[in-house]
Amino acid sequence: MTTFEHNTRVLVIGGSAGIGFAIAKLFHRQGATVTLAARSLAGLDQAARDIGPDVAVAQLDITQRSELEHFFASSTRWNHIVVTAASLTFGPLQTVALEDAQRIFDSKFWAAYHIARLAQFEDGGSLTLVSGRFAQRAGPQTALISAVNACVEGFARGLASELSPVRVNVLSPGFVDTGMHPEA
Repeated sequence: MTTFEHNTRVLVIGGSAGIGFAIAKLFHRQGATVTLAARSLAGLDQAARDIGPDVAVAQLDITQRSELEHFFASSTRWNHIVVTAASLTFGPLQTVALEDAQRIFDSKFWAAYHIARLAQFEDGGSLTLVSGRFAQRAGPQTALISAVNACVEGFARGLASELSPVRVNVLSPGFVDTGMHPEA
């Protein structure tokens, strides 16, 4: 099992629940200094208590560029940043409001864009984004989710060469029982 020095700084955006929480817990267990970021301060505080001692929290709405700018202007250099947060809406395209469609892209693509531009990484650092299976296998009521996941994957491929030597990776999980998908 990999272990990290205590000064290995990891930021998990979306770390208060689901996949982000599991990733944060693993990094913490392996010795990294973990910061959780999400919109809900109550959720962050509970997640930090559940993970263990010395977990920092930052209330952050990644759909708000000004919040991202302020956070990264006042934060440290990071060894690893993992972005799992997203606001997703499923449904037939004709029934999804434009505001909901914009929120999907704001929380998944534009947030990744701003984070990649604003974050400062230590040498050997990494940025991990999350896509999803609908980037390759669209289905009914997934047109917007498919589009944003494909955008994230294409963006990451370009970032990998632009941000080098920072590693850029994309996780593309299928259905995971996190509470986000009732059918998982």
